[in-house]
Amino acid sequence: MAKSKRLTAEELKAKYPHMVEGSLEWDELHQKQKCRATCADCGAEFEVFTSDLFQLHRCKPCRAEARKARRRKGTGRVTIDPTKLASLTEEQRAALVALGIKLPETKPAEEKSEIAEGEAVEAVADAPAEIEG
Repeated sequence: MAKSKRLTAEELKAKYPHMVEGSLEWDELHQKQKCRATCADCGAEFEVFTSDLFQLHRCKPCRAEARKARRRKGTGRVTIDPTKLASLTEEQRAALVALGIKLPETKPAEEKSEIAEGEAVEAVADAPAEIEG
């Protein structure tokens, strides 16, 4: 395996501004250069191998939080149970619309008459047709 070129602290700092100056050292255990970097979110310093500087911009707790936020975000789809859609208050509907969620128009609940559905159909069928012309 070919060894990569060791960069100087000045070259690394120029290429990766989040690296802390004067923190470059050699790790005997892993046989790599390591340094300290500044977290882009909270500003804390964390240790990182120079080979990982291009991809690490956050400390471990901030990386975990960002990963959780990405997972919470999901695909951007919201599922609303259609049986509960009619029970939403106007305030709840307005909040969902403000978030950019498109809601279907709900029809006002039809009042049920005392006549059974079958009887109502028969009564309409027996009534004379009125055509406006």
